[in-house]
Amino acid sequence: MELNKKVQAIIFRDRGHYFEYLLLHTNPQRRSFWQNVTGKVENENEDLKSAIIREVFEETGIENPQRIIDNIYSFKYPVREEFKEKYGFDEFEEEVFAMEVENNTVINIDSNKSKEHDDFIWCSYDGAHELLEYDSNKKALEILNEKLVKEKLHL
Repeated sequence: MELNKKVQAIIFRDRGHYFEYLLLHTNPQRRSFWQNVTGKVENENEDLKSAIIREVFEETGIENPQRIIDNIYSFKYPVREEFKEKYGFDEFEEEVFAMEVENNTVINIDSNKSKEHDDFIWCSYDGAHELLEYDSNKKALEILNEKLVKEKLHL
């Protein structure tokens, strides 16, 4: 049985005076766009945090983030019409996390069995905001960036 729970991780690193955000590029079969790490909760026994840790490892090879920030943003979006019968529900619920990594963290998209991504890039906030495809991803990035800047300024 499919679950309507999904997770997303905004992976970032602190470059001193600014933050960089990791974006993954989907392959042509997935419409060729830039996104954060995303994925489904695989079963009813998997909690959201475990799901995002698994997804980040599967899609990037990252095993030990410096920290995980939860409750960044959550949203719902409709299931595409052609998948409604297969899934048995009308909308997904997605929870956004953030993960901070060391500046020298190695990203390995080739380890992903499904080969859903063909490239990755580290971007400034403005660069990431411009490249992200979906408004919900942009909104989550805005919320995280504001939180990080305030944290850095001790506000």
